[in-house]
Amino acid sequence: MNKRIFIDDIWKVNDNEFMIMGRVQSIINSNVAIKDYSGTIILTLDAGKYDLNVNDIVSVVVVKQNGIIKVKECNVLSTACRDEETTLLRNYLDRYNVEFFRKINSLEDSVRDFLKKEKFIELRNPILWVPVQEYGTKEWRIQNPITKETPYILLQSPNILNLISTVAGIERNFQFHPCFRLAEENSLARNDSLIEFTQLAITAAFLTNEEAMRLIEDMFFYIIKKHFDIEIEKPFEILDYHESMKLYSTDHPDLRFRKFYRPSFIINGYKYTGLIIPAYVNKKIEEFLINKTYQQDRENSNFFSYDENKTLKQKLGDIKADYLIDEWFENNEIEKVGYILLLPSSIETDIFYNRISKTLYPKLFGKVEKYKFCWIKNYPFINELEYDSQSLHDAIGQNIFTKRIRNSNDTEGIDLVLNGIEIASGGQKVNTAEEFIESLELLKIKDKQKNYDYFIKVLKTGAPPLFSIGIGWERTLLALFETKTISDVMVFPKDQFGNPEIISICE
Repeated sequence: MNKRIFIDDIWKVNDNEFMIMGRVQSIINSNVAIKDYSGTIILTLDAGKYDLNVNDIVSVVVVKQNGIIKVKECNVLSTACRDEETTLLRNYLDRYNVEFFRKINSLEDSVRDFLKKEKFIELRNPILWVPVQEYGTKEWRIQNPITKETPYILLQSPNILNLISTVAGIERNFQFHPCFRLAEENSLARNDSLIEFTQLAITAAFLTNEEAMRLIEDMFFYIIKKHFDIEIEKPFEILDYHESMKLYSTDHPDLRFRKFYRPSFIINGYKYTGLIIPAYVNKKIEEFLINKTYQQDRENSNFFSYDENKTLKQKLGDIKADYLIDEWFENNEIEKVGYILLLPSSIETDIFYNRISKTLYPKLFGKVEKYKFCWIKNYPFINELEYDSQSLHDAIGQNIFTKRIRNSNDTEGIDLVLNGIEIASGGQKVNTAEEFIESLELLKIKDKQKNYDYFIKVLKTGAPPLFSIGIGWERTLLALFETKTISDVMVFPKDQFGNPEIISICE
């Protein structure tokens, strides 16, 4: 019996008789394209003789002689159904690109190489654990099929286990770990929000935020240079959380378009977001902007511009916001020049502003960087914007392990943003039992202290200064490879309700 050979290897070996196995990709006259795990080959083959159809699985015995490949024998191993439903499913399955996932594997290997050279050890943690409520009360509970109790959860992150490992003496550790989060309310409009995802968790003792930031910057510089042949700018820019919210109305600004500010205003009890374009354009582009703004929201669209005397003129809409806009420019010491688009705050508005920025910014300010990272520091412990007196724990800004700045709601937490996507969250973590218990008290969950007794006891054994950061790996891949959907970087993703895409298609 002939030994199977992968298609991309057939050109590397001496003349002989081989067997190719794969899927029929296309049939054009006597040219039959067969695809396997490694590549595609076009063979001269009488499809009618063997009753071949697209998507059939075949084994083909070929003879290679003097660099020419001829078919000796062909067998159909399985026949694909040809109905519309099966074709739709096949199209979905064909989205998975072997070469693309090889690139992802190679990139992950480079991350491992870099961290191991920095003396990090790769760990493997369990995904089942007792309740942690690291990011609030919304956890996936798992029932014990014997006792019918729900004593376990699917971990929101491996943070607590990595911190314990670090205290135990594994001073520098990392892992690619599956994480589980309940869907956010606005996640349906986002393609980077997942209930199940992979986190590159990096934890270290005796590492300050500044030292850790340099380490992460060096890691991204290394992998982007190696895999994309681009030298990114470092050190990364650092923005204070409160400054970012004031200038961009978000804690994950896209600094590729840093001069296009996005302030928020409360007007007549409603929240509006502006897009400030601090430069003048010709009349044609101005009319284009006004028309696009009107089309985005015909009832609530507003457009302003500053004239040469720094006087604000309203050219679209009737909302009274002149004094708020003037005040914002003055408070932030920004020159009164250019245009202001003003629309009700929504994800649709954000998407619209993103499109305008990508189109107009290069025309006004030149080439846009391919990858723009920035750090957000001084993250709040309790996010006042999400505060709810009945669920204070769910309004936590970072997580329950983040070290707080004394006499402040701010923390030593940091986030990492890439092209407007928050890809990582981390910072200094509590390393004394007293600090951690105080955090529980602030969140009004001290009654749940018994859930953390094991962690508190670990801290009491003597814990060094602790740093950890969790990098959302699929989000990072989306940004690095500039892909459009999670399906490009994750096999068999679920939607935001937890339904696997493939099952939805089959139904």
